[in-house]
Amino acid sequence: MNQVEKLIYSLSRERYVRFLNLLAQRHSILSASKEAGVSYRKAWEIVETLREIFGSEIFDTRIGGIHGGGTYITSQGEEVLEYLEKFRTLFVNELGVMEKKGLSELIALIKRRRVRTSARNQLEGVVNSISRKGIIVDVEIDVKGFFFLTRITEKSLKDLDLQKGKDVFLLIKAPHVRIVKNCKGYNCFEGVVESISGEKGGDSPYFEAEISLSPDLTLVSVVTDKTILQRKGKVKIFIPPEEIIVGV
Repeated sequence: MNQVEKLIYSLSRERYVRFLNLLAQRHSILSASKEAGVSYRKAWEIVETLREIFGSEIFDTRIGGIHGGGTYITSQGEEVLEYLEKFRTLFVNELGVMEKKGLSELIALIKRRRVRTSARNQLEGVVNSISRKGIIVDVEIDVKGFFFLTRITEKSLKDLDLQKGKDVFLLIKAPHVRIVKNCKGYNCFEGVVESISGEKGGDSPYFEAEISLSPDLTLVSVVTDKTILQRKGKVKIFIPPEEIIVGV
């Protein structure tokens, strides 16, 4: 499931929407998830998905101190949540199924938010090649000299009117930028860990690394295993082609 599909799934479950509303009141992912009947891991997945799609500034995560830590929803976050609540009311039918019109509305919102904020792992590129394999299509995107392979359906290819030389953007969720020991072939890159965050505790079980592929191209990876990020230096990363969303 990619990040948009996960968000759509979450929006069709009332308890997940209730979790977000409770988070706005409690400022604690643990407390809000318990009260909403959502697992702690699932709650963090929802938060990270929203961050990846709409930008990290919709949440303000604070670590301890005199006034205590917690996860706060910012004014920008409240704007997004208000829209999502309306979105769910309008486009999720009584069986909890997303209507086709709803998906197009969500994609349009993503594109609008993308213009307003520099969300993590949003890349500008150009279609380099298109390879059809039945109903599945491999599209290679040139991003500043790095070639990203994304795998979509024939219908998506037609809907986006993709062709060689067309300008596109890519959305990649940070957990899908996987740090691996060995990697070769498509979507395998070598970079340098420039910074690591999340090691000092707080409300998050995740650790985040900024990985520089070149002076003008940096990707963000999120992992749950702290030992992977014990020291800064060169790492290899792999991104599954099915987890890269392409838009125009």
